[in-house]
Amino acid sequence: MSYNNFVMIKDVLNKKFSLFLLSGLIGLVGSCSNTTFEKEVVLENKISAKTSSNLFSVDKNISVVSKIQSILNGTRSFSGDFRQQSSNGDYQSGKIWLKKPGNMRIEYNSGLLLLADGDNLVYYDPSIDQKTLIDLETTPAGVLVKKNIVLEGGDLSVLDSYEVDEKYFVTIALKADAGLGRVEFILDKKTEDILGWTVKDAQGVSTKFDIINYKKNILVANSKFVLKKKKNFGSSGEVENGSDFY
Repeated sequence: MSYNNFVMIKDVLNKKFSLFLLSGLIGLVGSCSNTTFEKEVVLENKISAKTSSNLFSVDKNISVVSKIQSILNGTRSFSGDFRQQSSNGDYQSGKIWLKKPGNMRIEYNSGLLLLADGDNLVYYDPSIDQKTLIDLETTPAGVLVKKNIVLEGGDLSVLDSYEVDEKYFVTIALKADAGLGRVEFILDKKTEDILGWTVKDAQGVSTKFDIINYKKNILVANSKFVLKKKKNFGSSGEVENGSDFY
């Protein structure tokens, strides 16, 4: 993919979208801060779940991680609608597509776009024709699009895992950049659907990403993950540069 007009993520940290849209990437990127987050893992879902008799004990966590890993690796593609809400009150919605290996597209109803092409994660704001480029491998966003996902080991650490109320939960972080935040994936035990995820960033802001109308292992065209060129008009009003546009 070629980018003629982009900025690196470090150049846009002072902008509002960097703390919400990129922090949630659909909830996957983290806050892009270098501040080290607290070591104690606090999960709102788990606090309430601890009172349930269905909660498995800690010694069952390894089997839960193994099951979640199996489900994620068996998910070759999916699409759905989403609702993204932050604990600071921000709200977005839109559509998401994923195709392994490496491809993801998140279209916000506001017009913003997040696109992963296997190497990079691109945030695109069409209102100013600006692209923000992020190395996909340095973000938790790279987890879902890997061909072979290994939750425990390699560049990831499992901070917590459990099952309750017919759902699996697993919380992971990047070993090298734990300060970026952590992400909790939620999966349905019966259907093995990915229900969504919650990111908690270094400032303690949580971003929840819920998927609805989920469709798994469907055909998704490769063109869905191409960032097309901007529509330009000539002096006489004609369209320039062909017809392949955003």
